[in-house]
Amino acid sequence: AKGAEFFCAYVTSIIRSDPAFGETPEDRLAALRRGGLSVYTTLDTSLQTAANKAISVVPGSVSYMNLGASGVQVEVGTGRVLSMVQNRPWSDQPDNVKNTQVNYNVPVKNGGGSHAAGSTYKVFSLINWMQQGHSVNEVLNGRVGDKTVRTGCDGGTQVVPTGERRGQIGNFEGNRGYTGTVARFTKDSLNSGFLTMAEKISVCSTNRVAGDLGVTLGNGKPLDQFNNPYDVLGSQDVTPIDMANAYATIASNGTLCAAKTIDRVVNADGKEHAIPATKCERKLSEDVAATAAYVLQSVVSASGTGSGARTFDGVPIFGKTGIHEYIHTWMIGSSTKVTTAVWVGNVDAVEKNGELQNVLLSDHVESGYKLSRIRNSIWPAMQRAANSE
Repeated sequence: AKGAEFFCAYVTSIIRSDPAFGETPEDRLAALRRGGLSVYTTLDTSLQTAANKAISVVPGSVSYMNLGASGVQVEVGTGRVLSMVQNRPWSDQPDNVKNTQVNYNVPVKNGGGSHAAGSTYKVFSLINWMQQGHSVNEVLNGRVGDKTVRTGCDGGTQVVPTGERRGQIGNFEGNRGYTGTVARFTKDSLNSGFLTMAEKISVCSTNRVAGDLGVTLGNGKPLDQFNNPYDVLGSQDVTPIDMANAYATIASNGTLCAAKTIDRVVNADGKEHAIPATKCERKLSEDVAATAAYVLQSVVSASGTGSGARTFDGVPIFGKTGIHEYIHTWMIGSSTKVTTAVWVGNVDAVEKNGELQNVLLSDHVESGYKLSRIRNSIWPAMQRAANSE
């Protein structure tokens, strides 16, 4: 499956685990290896080609860090996975430096990994805010200072200092915050503003909103097993494919469709074979989905934090950026037809001065981009390819 090895491995992992292909692991492995199955997948070869070209701006290996990058695209309203790429090539003999078999887009159970979501996770606070009866035009004090954040679903709280001093949570480029609307907090990705929101809506309830939209920790465990103030800023490790499907739910007017990679299977006798069961469920009201999409459009406006990811092709899009401590950087966004999620970051810490340390993306440049901003090359190229179809 040259050029689509990781997608192929993902499909293979599904065949090996889904009961549609047999009751036991042994039955499923036999079906995969000796069943004579013809498997028709959801992969769009033209989008896969464009995505491979887009991700190539991130080198497969560098000397100063364990650098990873990935991109995945899903079809809005169906969950069909259209492309799946990453910077490091597949190898049957991975050395974890120049090649790998770890799929950076998918959960551990499918041979993948996970990454801290950064501010792309703020979309769940935005949705939670509306679902609890608040308006995106509500004005809050988002200035830096102590925030009494509601953490657990049992009413517990934790005081979180925001500012620039050591041990405090800061805003991008030292922004001191302001009194403004939740819509503006989202456009500016204002950390202190979202922690102010968490004084009214609990971190636990926001984590549960993310879970209801299909997002789990990379190991499959629920996001609300621990509820820390930092969660609303994207401290938990999630997978790009889950996040892409959550954003696609907004684009589809509130309907979540589980990821789907297999359209049909024909057995050795030429007869249709059962395929994995997937379903679409309404998770958001149309009003909440439409308002979330409207607010997220401002993020990719000329003055939004996602301005660098604009596609300039006339197709309406929305999206959200995310940077987690300059260790991971994300861009997730969508048209009404296709959602694209891009991640770049530290796969693992590296040894430095006798200690394992993550490397700051902002300290290094590749292909003319700071690594913390290289998403602004990958994401628009992938989304433009989808918009042109």
